[in-house]
Amino acid sequence: MLHCNRKEEPDWYCRGLRAGPGVKATNMVLPDDTSEFSGPLERYLDALGGVDDASELMGLFEDLHQVYGFASCVYAILRKEMQAMEFDKALIFHNFPPEWLQQYSQQNYFDIDPIVNQSPLQSKPFYWSEIGKLTTLTEEQKTYIRDFSRYGYKEGLAVPVFNAKGTIAYFGLGATLENFRLTEGKVLEIQVACQQTHLKYLEIGGALQPEFIVLSPREKQVLYWIAQGKSNSVIAGILEISDHTVDTLVRRCFAKLGVTNRVSAALRGVGAGLIKT
Repeated sequence: MLHCNRKEEPDWYCRGLRAGPGVKATNMVLPDDTSEFSGPLERYLDALGGVDDASELMGLFEDLHQVYGFASCVYAILRKEMQAMEFDKALIFHNFPPEWLQQYSQQNYFDIDPIVNQSPLQSKPFYWSEIGKLTTLTEEQKTYIRDFSRYGYKEGLAVPVFNAKGTIAYFGLGATLENFRLTEGKVLEIQVACQQTHLKYLEIGGALQPEFIVLSPREKQVLYWIAQGKSNSVIAGILEISDHTVDTLVRRCFAKLGVTNRVSAALRGVGAGLIKT
């Protein structure tokens, strides 16, 4: 019988066991949940046509997954032409905390991660909290789940994607909000977006390189004006967005570039080819 130790297991894992077959967890209403997401998805798919490099592709996907309420995502190719990939070659992109990636790599979690391992066996997306119903977890895997939950993720969505050449990939989207759920229609939209992102990545011949810096189009605009010596308030006026939004974008740029000041951000951005002055 499935059971949950409330003192040890994370909320999202316990919630999945409590729900049981055929029982839906309480839905959380996201901002703008009454509106259709077909607009953002349609614009995203249209934008893919003009993408020709992996950095731009993942920057667009990062913007999209946030629209659906996800805080972080990971994209990994698990099998290429039916050959299993090692972790250092499988990882394409992630924006989870760097400390977690370091722990994940050092502890060889890729080999025991139950969600990643289960993903190729599923034909459709599933919530992380459902993993205890899809497979029997070992004590080692339960320890992994507890370690990961300490980083603040309350729920997530696992999305398996495939292509005709035997390549199997995985998108993991993490949410930090309690009782996170999407409508079935929105889950389907996420699945479509992940599948098309994967196919586009293969089409443009993206290299298996986990270290590239990915900035969204808006973050690149902010970084460009930082390099021009503009203050946050001036940038807000130029881009016609709020000061608060600019502050958030600047912090995100700093975090992704691994810098703590505007001069270093500009230099790193130019050096990495992210902007041209």
